[in-house]
Amino acid sequence: MKNTFILLATALLLFSFNSPDKSEEFDFGRFSGDKYSNKYFEINLDLPSDWYKQSQEETKRLAQLGMELISDDDLV
Repeated sequence: MKNTFILLATALLLFSFNSPDKSEEFDFGRFSGDKYSNKYFEINLDLPSDWYKQSQEETKRLAQLGMELISDDDLV
């Protein structure tokens, strides 16, 4: 019984390290009209017609606001 448990635990441990090869670089995906595709995650999505895509400037500003909200100055 103990040997079976050790064998199963070893097999699970070995298989947990077996992941698909994602050696290609991360891809943020592409927008084309009302379609979004991402080769890295292998997905294609149909987007709503009123979908709004943030610009890089908007994304950076939102990240900056988040950093300001969680700054160390707020700690008591």
